[in-house]
Amino acid sequence: MPGSSQLPISTTLGIIDHLGDDPVSLFTCSLVCLSWMTRSRAHTFYHLVVDDAARLRTLLGLLRGGTHSFRFCTRELYLGAQWPFPEHMDLSRDDFILLLASLPTLQALTLANIRWSADTPLPLACTPHTPRHLSTLRLYHLHAAGSAALGMAHLSSLLRLFSGIGALDMLYDADAAFSTDDAPAHACAKVRALPALGELTLLCSRAKPRIIRWLANAGVFDGLESLQLWLADEEAAVAFGRVVRASGKSLKTLGIYLIREGMLDATREYQAALRLSSSR
Repeated sequence: MPGSSQLPISTTLGIIDHLGDDPVSLFTCSLVCLSWMTRSRAHTFYHLVVDDAARLRTLLGLLRGGTHSFRFCTRELYLGAQWPFPEHMDLSRDDFILLLASLPTLQALTLANIRWSADTPLPLACTPHTPRHLSTLRLYHLHAAGSAALGMAHLSSLLRLFSGIGALDMLYDADAAFSTDDAPAHACAKVRALPALGELTLLCSRAKPRIIRWLANAGVFDGLESLQLWLADEEAAVAFGRVVRASGKSLKTLGIYLIREGMLDATREYQAALRLSSSR
């Protein structure tokens, strides 16, 4: 229109890339710039993608501003570096709580290649506007600041922000293995502070049965109905089978699969793992 300012071509192309199938309202938003976001109040952002540190700072600045009438209706948030994860993204506990409190309609959350920083391992209760229940939470290559291993206390700090999680997917490798050796982790497990889970999927190249045992002690298995484990070696599958057999009383669907040479080998089901564990 005459007299109106134009957005940079890179910004325009970024918007077009994420228009989706809805020509009226923006279905997916890849955060581009503060000025464009504040001019787009008429759009509904169901899926929000924030895939680098600069865009995260822009989003946090927008949420902290308080001088605009812009509101999100986000149902799904992808936060973190896109595949193949060229670098990590730092996220503090306070910033994460601000995100949750500002997105009351959030239903699904993905944290990818995030370096989690939590000065206080066990955070205070969330604000009343924080989403208390998620349908899906995906944690892909989550690291702890200052350490290669993510402690169970860090995981508790994250999961305790929710009263329930329908499905939890966790992907981690040998460089981001979980540590269960810290005292706060055992304290978390004893007080059963973790939320109720409906489904749990673990995909890991190096795993310890203590992780499952820790989750069981924290009450995660009380209502768990589906569990999928993707492991790197047969010995780990056998050990996991023993722990799950003793803890998973409410399970309806359970599969233990092996990862061999980068390929998923789904030949070993749970019953086979149980037979093998019983013979040893």
